[in-house]
Amino acid sequence: PYHDGLISDSISSFKRIKHTVPRICLERSMALNIIGEFDSVELEQRYRESTLENARRTNYIIAAPVVLACFIFIANDFNANGVIWPIVAARLALASLVSALCCLNHFASRWQTVFLIAYVIAGCVAATVLWVDTQRPANFLTHLGVDVMVIMGIFIAVPAVRAQLALAAMFTAGLLILHFTYKEPDFQLADVAVPVSLLLAVFLGASMSLLFNRTRRQLFTQLEVEREMRTELEAPQSRVDELSKLIPMCASCKKIRDDDGYWRQVETYMRETSGTVVSHSICPECASDLYPEYQDKD
Repeated sequence: PYHDGLISDSISSFKRIKHTVPRICLERSMALNIIGEFDSVELEQRYRESTLENARRTNYIIAAPVVLACFIFIANDFNANGVIWPIVAARLALASLVSALCCLNHFASRWQTVFLIAYVIAGCVAATVLWVDTQRPANFLTHLGVDVMVIMGIFIAVPAVRAQLALAAMFTAGLLILHFTYKEPDFQLADVAVPVSLLLAVFLGASMSLLFNRTRRQLFTQLEVEREMRTELEAPQSRVDELSKLIPMCASCKKIRDDDGYWRQVETYMRETSGTVVSHSICPECASDLYPEYQDKD
């Protein structure tokens, strides 16, 4: 009965878990808000903790081209006519700050610190680019491509969706205000082309970011459910391990019941299951009980 009870309990546990996993995955996938984050604060915290190393690598990936671009633009400023030293100083300061943040990024052990480094890098880049735009001539619009790249970079570098949207919105608003209050482009369609380009970059970056964040959290949900179910499976698995160690034996004749329900002699069962060949002899106690006359002679 104990043997059969273990089988029944294990089968019931496996069936319950089999039907529970898809339901939990669906429920947690539906628990995402409009920006693709978990409604549950605890679940969102666990997700961000799991992205610590990925966020750390992203900071390195973003910081490297930022520092390289600073020195490339500084070299270009020296090759051009009329070096604007405040711009050169701002780019050197940005490169130094980003490099220092990379060193801090290497030693950070909490996801909040790594996320904050990403916010600071993106914010400093956006502020520097916006300030450099104010130092250019009123008819200078060739920096539009850099502005669009910065907007897309914000959605790549900044890990939290709310921070992405806030920073991209402030940067775009600053560019638009600068364009309509200070810039005097030479071509007539600039008042349409510049806003459309910037807003389109924000739209594409936000759409890709929302899709990416939702997909990542759905995958995280599946992994979390699998981990929880694996923990739950440890109990029935331990019962299965215990079951594999049980051999049902008759208390009277000592025959063993095999998996097909047949009762077999111990020698036959051992030979068929493990290949062990049993040789027969007789112990001293049984010899004295069965053959006392020979025992007395000895």
